Amino acid sequence: IVFARWDQRTRYAAFNGWWLNVEEKRRQTEMCSKICKRILNRAVRNAWAQWMYCVEQSFGCTLEQVKALRDQNARLRRDNERFVRLVDSGEWGRGR
Repeated sequence: IVFARWDQRTRYAAFNGWWLNVEEKRRQTEMCSKICKRILNRAVRNAWAQWMYCVEQSFGCTLEQVKALRDQNARLRRDNERFVRLVDSGEWGRGR
């Protein structure tokens, strides 16, 4: 009976050691995947920034300038539509 208990203790110790190694390997794999994802995101972000820089250099304007021009264009379109409605309604010559 003493040898049976001793044998079960060694099996438990071996299984517990194996299980701890499995958990450690799982934790390391998860950490490595997070690190790889972070490095990949950084590489994509750097590639995007470099591409934007090249486009800005080739066209001679930045993304902020393009957004400002787009906003100005939208504002001018609204003003133009308002003036067209004013002229078409006939109120241009009446009180102005």
